[in-house]
Amino acid sequence: HRTLGRDFLITHAERILFGTDLVASPDREKEGKREHHASRFYVHQLMWEGEGEFYSPVEDEDSSEPPRFYGLNLPDFVLRKFYWENAARLYGFSVVESPAAQ
Repeated sequence: HRTLGRDFLITHAERILFGTDLVASPDREKEGKREHHASRFYVHQLMWEGEGEFYSPVEDEDSSEPPRFYGLNLPDFVLRKFYWENAARLYGFSVVESPAAQ
């Protein structure tokens, strides 16, 4: 359920890292896969940051219609931890704020 998933991610924000098994490499970019990879990350971003229902722009050969997702609209503090702060803490590197974020 969406609410349970969102609540779980917020409650355990200190313990979660974003990751994917999607592999991007220069060879794949030569094959025209850049858009393929970008669309997959876009769907992840919509799931974590978006709000409401949406259909995936990514075709699913196992489905007769586009997959449907619900955005969790995670708070910014959770997204920061999820995307980079927890990894920085775990691996011992510094997080440097970009000038745009200051």
